[in-house]
Amino acid sequence: MKYAAIVRRAALSAALAGIAVTPLHADGTLVPGGTIGAQVFKAGSGNLFVRYLGAQAMYTNDLYFYLTLGGPGQFLFRNQTATPGTTVEVTSSAGLATGAETIFSICSNLGGAAPGTGCTSANQYFMGPGSRNPDTQFHAAVWTRDAYIAGCAAVPSSCNADGLASLLADPTFDLVIGFEDSFNYNIDSDFNDVVFAVRGASTVPEPMTMALLATGLAGMSGASMIRRRKRG
Repeated sequence: MKYAAIVRRAALSAALAGIAVTPLHADGTLVPGGTIGAQVFKAGSGNLFVRYLGAQAMYTNDLYFYLTLGGPGQFLFRNQTATPGTTVEVTSSAGLATGAETIFSICSNLGGAAPGTGCTSANQYFMGPGSRNPDTQFHAAVWTRDAYIAGCAAVPSSCNADGLASLLADPTFDLVIGFEDSFNYNIDSDFNDVVFAVRGASTVPEPMTMALLATGLAGMSGASMIRRRKRG
């Protein structure tokens, strides 16, 4: 399908939701409504799914998922070759406990390296605290689905038309994550160099928190019963 036809189709889908879109180009503008440096957590027991929404990047970047920092990562897709709307099941997330932190990272500026290769400690950036990264800067922002859609309405030039259409079409993807790929923000800090939606995650570790609370209450109840028995 020709590029013009693709853009027209995506623009029509977005217009039905009251959002105007423009073709992809790099402009260095951050989509408003996100939280830079936020962490996300697994919600429920099912596997995570990610959907590629696009990129405005000079660099070639690969996206990975990690169960733990320093452990092996699952390669998900490359920003310069993945098609917006492409969805990948994060099969390794089966080993992640409900409520545990969900860690994504990018390997940046890969040039001609084959997909899934070329990561070093100097060009890999993790979401969450800046202390994880070689420049100690935050390298990911997190939006709720609604905040990202509203942000794209405010700065449509920063959002990929096909990616936005795919997000509008599937409300089960309720978080959006965008990565910044430049070291120490020496190019820009627009956090749109790899943008993807996530299904099965939350910005608060509620399931784990509630489980710990329930365990604590059960322990308190048991201790109270023991004290009553001793007094009797």
